[in-house]
Amino acid sequence: MLSKNILPLIVGAASFIQASPVPEALNEKRACQQVFPNQLVQLSQANPNTAYPNTWNTDKSVKISQDVDGNGNPTNQFWELISFPALPAGSYGCSLTLTFPSDYSPAITGVSPALNVYTVSTPLPDSPTFNNISPKINAGIFGTITPASGQSAVINSEACNGGTGQGLSFVFRYADWVRGQGSVSWTEYVNALNGAGARGVYLNYNWRVKAGKEWSERNREFDG
Repeated sequence: MLSKNILPLIVGAASFIQASPVPEALNEKRACQQVFPNQLVQLSQANPNTAYPNTWNTDKSVKISQDVDGNGNPTNQFWELISFPALPAGSYGCSLTLTFPSDYSPAITGVSPALNVYTVSTPLPDSPTFNNISPKINAGIFGTITPASGQSAVINSEACNGGTGQGLSFVFRYADWVRGQGSVSWTEYVNALNGAGARGVYLNYNWRVKAGKEWSERNREFDG
């Protein structure tokens, strides 16, 4: 039998627990989201002021290439600018990912396509070109990747800029140490109905929202 002195303490503690507010963290839900680019633009070293079309609006193709001069040095490079839409407030842990299913092979010619990836400061110019994007490329290599069939790799992670109205942008190009002519190309794809079959470059990110609020689907879909 409980002591008469102890029983009131237990009852009081129970009342305190019931009255205590639920920690803010427990009122949050977290969701892993996936978002595809909204801009795929080639940047030409040989034609630095030419604005090439955004292939995300057409065939969703990506192509990165380089030639070599008489001394074997890279020339006539084509870089690829890959940009993503702005993410919602509460987004964090953005991971840039490259994925190819085992039954799909990126088209590769010449030397092995070892690519360097760089982050790009935003906002971007309305018509991206080699000349107006180059000054916006941040110092330091964000990551490296060599596209291949059956590959699924996180290139690197960074802050999401969620809620700022500015999306994330990256430039893909052949690594400086690669000598020789080469090209690599692929077509971005995901099933717009169920998000299956992801292929190409995309972002994974976490989204923190308040429990009890309506959840919004933040994945950007497109006609597959």
